[in-house]
Amino acid sequence: MDTQSTVFEQATQAYAEGNLGLAEHYFRSVVGEEPNHAEALRLLGLIAHQQGAAGQAIDYLNTSLIADGTSAETWRQLGDAHLAIGYIHDAIANYEEALRLRPDCGEVYNNLGVAWLYVGE
Repeated sequence: MDTQSTVFEQATQAYAEGNLGLAEHYFRSVVGEEPNHAEALRLLGLIAHQQGAAGQAIDYLNTSLIADGTSAETWRQLGDAHLAIGYIHDAIANYEEALRLRPDCGEVYNNLGVAWLYVGE
């Protein structure tokens, strides 16, 4: 197993244990060595969102999607970050792309419905 794979595994374990600071450190290390590591970028975006930094989350998630635009989970998380800062129409577009890629994801339907409720306000 190469060093980057080991660091990525350490990062995901730290994340699973709730140690966001350590996970972020490891994920940044992975991205430092492999700038287009879509999953590490996605998880950095998720951590940023969980820490209340939606703008930073959006940057990481967009970069992740440039590396791999086929992740429905990344599109959903981008929608969540957009929704958090009030970019409702962007969130809707993100959720719709997530559903195009994975039409069986109930959570995305729920989030899309919430976004449409905001449009009606």
